[in-house]
Amino acid sequence: MNEVIDNEVIPRAICIGHFLLWSFSKAPKDLAAVYKMVLELYRKNHLNAGDIQEGVMVTLANFYDTLIDSPNSPLQLKEMLEAFEQVKVIDKEFIKSVQTHIEEMKKLLDQEYAE
Repeated sequence: MNEVIDNEVIPRAICIGHFLLWSFSKAPKDLAAVYKMVLELYRKNHLNAGDIQEGVMVTLANFYDTLIDSPNSPLQLKEMLEAFEQVKVIDKEFIKSVQTHIEEMKKLLDQEYAE
């Protein structure tokens, strides 16, 4: 993974965002291990805080289907964000804005399925 990130074949934020998104849907039991790996890349200076923040935004941009397929994904996302906050990669305001975004997505889903 760090070879792809270091070579910048794919922008780091896009790579991280899709990697996290894939983990929500394909490996939810391993999600904690995945975001810990992202944090390890951060600690080893392969990623910076901006890469991770943008990566989370890439994940969110594609999160709608994940909400449908993985009912526990909002809780898992919260746990991941709290882990990122502990090492000061993101702050409480970032988490609050993400949670607001997720709540709006849930409302859209509820409306879509109510029709």
